[in-house]
Amino acid sequence: MKALLVLDGNVPSREKILELESQSDVLIAADGAANALCNLHIEPDLVIGDFDSLDQKTRRTFSSAEFLHRSGQDDTDFEKALAHLKEMGARDVVVVGAVGKRMDHSLAHFFLSWRFVSSMRIRFYDDQTWNFLLPQGTWHFSVRPSTTMSLIPMAPMEVSLFGFEYNLEKKSTPLGYAGVSNVVRENPCTIVVGDPGGMAIFLSQDVQCLS
Repeated sequence: MKALLVLDGNVPSREKILELESQSDVLIAADGAANALCNLHIEPDLVIGDFDSLDQKTRRTFSSAEFLHRSGQDDTDFEKALAHLKEMGARDVVVVGAVGKRMDHSLAHFFLSWRFVSSMRIRFYDDQTWNFLLPQGTWHFSVRPSTTMSLIPMAPMEVSLFGFEYNLEKKSTPLGYAGVSNVVRENPCTIVVGDPGGMAIFLSQDVQCLS
């Protein structure tokens, strides 16, 4: 199952959300993100969260959507949504609206999602980039040469890059390492990451993960 998950940050245009929705089996809004979808006249299949940010107008407008209340402050609405998607058997999740508004929320979204990468592929999209969470392994990407790519390891580990302007072979990365603004030279290109993994950020709207 493929899912499009909308969070309450800076969401893409109506046209882009509809495009991503057409490639998904289910559209889910996490709590206050439903308000943004309401303003764009897009009704999700499901709204999930503790509903502390949900406008009553939105709830009245969405006549067909399912509203799944999940109380509790030990996890965020994003975590609640991912946990529910895991229960639904989702294997591929695109997240939009993950950044913007509050820096702590933006950073938390990337870190919290690592709890779920063993059971689903998670990608983040904004208007400029595709961000891929890459668990340990070898990853091949189809992307136009000259595309900028940044790799951010989540912990000290070994990294290899092939098909880039600055290739690496089993480079040991210390805590705090960030490989920013590398450039794709070959299509496909390959990223090999050690345990626990890292985040690859492509400055392109057209990237496919082949593995």
